[in-house]
Amino acid sequence: MTASIASVSFSSGIYQGQIGTDVKVAMEGVHSGAYIRMPFTVVGDPGALDSLKLDIQYDDGFVAYLNGVKIAQRNAPVSPVWNSVANSDLSDLLALTAERIDVSAHLPQLVTGSNVLAIHGLNAGVNADHFLIRPTLSASSVTGTLFFQSPTPDAANGVTGTLPYATRKSVFGVLSDNEDLDHDGLSSMMEFNTGGLPGKPAGDSLP
Repeated sequence: MTASIASVSFSSGIYQGQIGTDVKVAMEGVHSGAYIRMPFTVVGDPGALDSLKLDIQYDDGFVAYLNGVKIAQRNAPVSPVWNSVANSDLSDLLALTAERIDVSAHLPQLVTGSNVLAIHGLNAGVNADHFLIRPTLSASSVTGTLFFQSPTPDAANGVTGTLPYATRKSVFGVLSDNEDLDHDGLSSMMEFNTGGLPGKPAGDSLP
Protein backbone atom coordinates (compact mmCIF):
# COMPACT_ATOMS: atom_id res chain seq x y z
CA MET A 1 0.00 0.00 0.00
CA THR A 2 1.37 3.42 -0.96
CA ALA A 3 -0.31 6.81 -0.63
CA SER A 4 1.28 10.03 -1.87
CA ILE A 5 0.48 13.49 -3.21
CA ALA A 6 2.25 16.06 -5.32
CA SER A 7 4.01 18.60 -3.15
CA VAL A 8 2.24 21.50 -1.47
CA SER A 9 4.77 24.28 -1.77
CA PHE A 10 5.92 27.65 -3.04
CA SER A 11 9.35 28.98 -3.90
CA SER A 12 11.18 31.80 -5.56
CA GLY A 13 13.71 29.43 -7.06
CA ILE A 14 15.06 26.17 -5.65
CA TYR A 15 11.71 24.33 -5.39
CA GLN A 16 10.32 25.32 -8.78
CA GLY A 17 10.51 21.75 -10.08
CA GLN A 18 8.91 20.39 -6.89
CA ILE A 19 5.73 22.45 -6.83
CA GLY A 20 2.49 20.49 -7.12
CA THR A 21 -0.06 22.73 -5.41
CA ASP A 22 1.28 26.29 -5.28
CA VAL A 23 0.25 28.03 -2.04
CA LYS A 24 2.38 31.17 -2.44
CA VAL A 25 -0.56 33.60 -2.58
CA ALA A 26 -2.31 31.97 0.40
CA MET A 27 0.81 31.75 2.61
CA GLU A 28 3.60 34.21 1.88
CA GLY A 29 3.28 37.20 4.19
CA VAL A 30 -0.05 35.83 5.48
CA HIS A 31 0.27 32.44 7.18
CA SER A 32 3.17 30.48 8.65
CA GLY A 33 1.62 27.09 8.02
CA ALA A 34 -0.76 24.98 5.96
CA TYR A 35 -3.05 22.06 6.74
CA ILE A 36 -2.93 19.25 4.17
CA ARG A 37 -5.27 16.24 4.08
CA MET A 38 -4.49 13.15 2.01
CA PRO A 39 -7.36 10.61 1.90
CA PHE A 40 -6.43 7.07 0.86
CA THR A 41 -7.98 3.61 0.90
CA VAL A 42 -6.72 0.42 2.49
CA VAL A 43 -7.92 -2.72 0.71
CA GLY A 44 -7.92 -5.90 2.78
CA ASP A 45 -6.98 -6.46 6.40
CA PRO A 46 -4.49 -3.86 7.72
CA GLY A 47 -3.67 -6.33 10.50
CA ALA A 48 -1.69 -8.29 7.90
CA LEU A 49 0.75 -5.39 7.43
CA ASP A 50 4.12 -5.42 9.19
CA SER A 51 5.71 -2.11 8.27
CA LEU A 52 4.60 1.52 7.89
CA LYS A 53 6.97 4.21 6.60
CA LEU A 54 6.56 7.94 6.05
CA ASP A 55 8.90 9.42 3.44
CA ILE A 56 8.68 13.19 3.49
CA GLN A 57 10.39 16.27 2.09
CA TYR A 58 9.70 19.33 4.23
CA ASP A 59 10.67 22.96 4.64
CA ASP A 60 10.72 23.96 7.40
CA GLY A 61 8.83 21.57 9.71
CA PHE A 62 5.71 19.44 10.04
CA VAL A 63 3.46 17.36 12.26
CA ALA A 64 1.84 14.27 10.72
CA TYR A 65 -1.41 12.63 11.83
CA LEU A 66 -2.90 9.31 10.77
CA ASN A 67 -6.66 9.21 11.26
CA GLY A 68 -6.36 11.96 13.86
CA VAL A 69 -3.44 10.44 15.82
CA LYS A 70 -0.02 12.11 15.76
CA ILE A 71 2.54 9.73 14.21
CA ALA A 72 5.56 11.94 13.53
CA GLN A 73 6.94 15.46 13.68
CA ARG A 74 10.12 17.28 12.77
CA ASN A 75 11.37 20.79 13.61
CA ALA A 76 7.98 21.65 15.13
CA PRO A 77 6.56 22.67 18.52
CA VAL A 78 5.35 19.82 20.73
CA SER A 79 1.78 21.12 20.62
CA PRO A 80 1.41 23.32 17.54
CA VAL A 81 -1.53 25.66 17.03
CA TRP A 82 -2.88 27.21 13.83
CA ASN A 83 -0.30 30.02 13.76
CA SER A 84 2.74 28.09 15.02
CA VAL A 85 6.07 28.39 13.22
CA ALA A 86 8.85 25.87 12.70
CA ASN A 87 11.54 25.70 15.35
CA SER A 88 14.20 26.84 12.88
CA ASP A 89 14.84 27.66 9.23
CA LEU A 90 15.77 24.38 7.53
CA SER A 91 18.41 24.29 4.83
CA ASP A 92 16.87 24.21 1.35
CA LEU A 93 19.25 21.45 0.25
CA LEU A 94 18.26 19.27 3.22
CA ALA A 95 14.60 19.78 2.36
CA LEU A 96 15.12 18.37 -1.13
CA THR A 97 16.12 14.99 0.32
CA ALA A 98 13.23 12.90 1.62
CA GLU A 99 13.56 11.66 5.19
CA ARG A 100 12.27 8.14 5.88
CA ILE A 101 10.53 7.79 9.23
CA ASP A 102 9.49 4.41 10.61
CA VAL A 103 5.95 4.81 11.96
CA SER A 104 5.19 1.08 12.22
CA ALA A 105 4.14 1.55 15.84
CA HIS A 106 1.05 3.29 14.46
CA LEU A 107 -0.09 0.46 12.17
CA PRO A 108 -3.11 -0.14 14.47
CA GLN A 109 -4.45 3.27 13.39
CA LEU A 110 -5.06 1.97 9.86
CA VAL A 111 -8.54 0.68 9.07
CA THR A 112 -9.98 -1.19 6.15
CA GLY A 113 -11.46 1.34 3.73
CA SER A 114 -11.08 5.11 4.06
CA ASN A 115 -8.13 6.63 5.95
CA VAL A 116 -6.61 10.12 6.13
CA LEU A 117 -3.00 11.26 6.44
CA ALA A 118 -3.02 14.88 7.62
CA ILE A 119 0.04 17.13 7.65
CA HIS A 120 0.40 20.45 9.47
CA GLY A 121 3.23 22.02 7.46
CA LEU A 122 5.17 24.80 9.17
CA ASN A 123 7.32 27.60 7.83
CA ALA A 124 9.97 29.46 9.83
CA GLY A 125 7.78 32.58 9.68
CA VAL A 126 5.03 34.31 7.70
CA ASN A 127 7.58 36.15 5.57
CA ALA A 128 9.57 33.08 4.53
CA ASP A 129 9.93 32.91 0.75
CA HIS A 130 9.72 29.15 0.35
CA PHE A 131 7.71 26.21 1.71
CA LEU A 132 7.64 22.49 0.92
CA ILE A 133 5.63 19.49 2.08
CA ARG A 134 5.78 16.29 0.00
CA PRO A 135 4.73 13.10 1.85
CA THR A 136 4.50 9.45 0.85
CA LEU A 137 3.06 6.86 3.24
CA SER A 138 3.82 3.22 2.44
CA ALA A 139 2.91 -0.04 4.17
CA SER A 140 4.07 -3.57 3.50
CA SER A 141 3.97 -7.10 4.84
CA VAL A 142 7.04 -9.29 5.24
CA THR A 143 6.86 -12.98 4.40
CA GLY A 144 9.61 -14.91 6.11
CA THR A 145 11.54 -17.74 4.44
CA LEU A 146 11.91 -20.95 6.44
CA PHE A 147 14.75 -23.43 5.97
CA PHE A 148 14.92 -27.03 7.13
CA GLN A 149 17.87 -27.87 9.34
CA SER A 150 18.72 -31.02 7.36
CA PRO A 151 17.57 -32.63 4.09
CA THR A 152 14.98 -35.40 4.30
CA PRO A 153 15.01 -37.38 1.03
CA ASP A 154 12.11 -39.85 0.59
CA ALA A 155 10.28 -38.23 3.50
CA ALA A 156 7.99 -35.33 4.21
CA ASN A 157 9.99 -32.10 4.61
CA GLY A 158 11.15 -31.53 8.15
CA VAL A 159 10.05 -34.93 9.44
CA THR A 160 13.38 -36.36 10.50
CA GLY A 161 15.15 -34.68 13.37
CA THR A 162 13.50 -31.26 13.05
CA LEU A 163 9.97 -31.70 14.42
CA PRO A 164 8.71 -33.01 17.76
CA TYR A 165 7.90 -36.71 17.89
CA ALA A 166 4.17 -36.07 18.30
CA THR A 167 4.16 -34.07 15.05
CA ARG A 168 6.19 -36.65 13.13
CA LYS A 169 3.93 -39.38 14.49
CA SER A 170 0.84 -37.69 13.06
CA VAL A 171 2.54 -37.12 9.70
CA PHE A 172 3.09 -40.86 9.22
CA GLY A 173 -0.21 -41.95 10.75
CA VAL A 174 1.43 -44.00 13.51
CA LEU A 175 -1.27 -45.30 15.84
CA SER A 176 0.93 -46.60 18.66
CA ASP A 177 4.39 -45.77 19.95
CA ASN A 178 5.10 -49.51 20.17
CA GLU A 179 3.88 -50.25 16.66
CA ASP A 180 6.50 -51.96 14.44
CA LEU A 181 5.37 -51.16 10.91
CA ASP A 182 8.27 -52.87 9.15
CA HIS A 183 8.76 -55.80 11.55
CA ASP A 184 12.42 -55.01 12.16
CA GLY A 185 12.17 -55.24 15.92
CA LEU A 186 12.24 -51.46 16.44
CA SER A 187 9.17 -49.59 17.61
CA SER A 188 7.98 -46.50 15.74
CA MET A 189 9.17 -44.24 18.57
CA MET A 190 12.65 -45.79 18.49
CA GLU A 191 12.89 -45.36 14.74
CA PHE A 192 11.79 -41.72 14.89
CA ASN A 193 14.21 -40.91 17.69
CA THR A 194 17.15 -42.44 15.80
CA GLY A 195 16.30 -40.66 12.55
CA GLY A 196 14.68 -43.64 10.84
CA LEU A 197 11.32 -43.93 9.15
CA PRO A 198 8.71 -46.56 10.01
CA GLY A 199 8.32 -48.91 7.06
CA LYS A 200 11.59 -47.80 5.41
CA PRO A 201 14.58 -48.69 7.57
CA ALA A 202 17.89 -49.12 5.81
CA GLY A 203 18.30 -52.65 4.42
CA ASP A 204 14.85 -53.76 5.55
CA SER A 205 11.95 -55.01 3.47
CA LEU A 206 8.31 -55.43 4.27
CA PRO A 207 7.02 -59.01 4.48
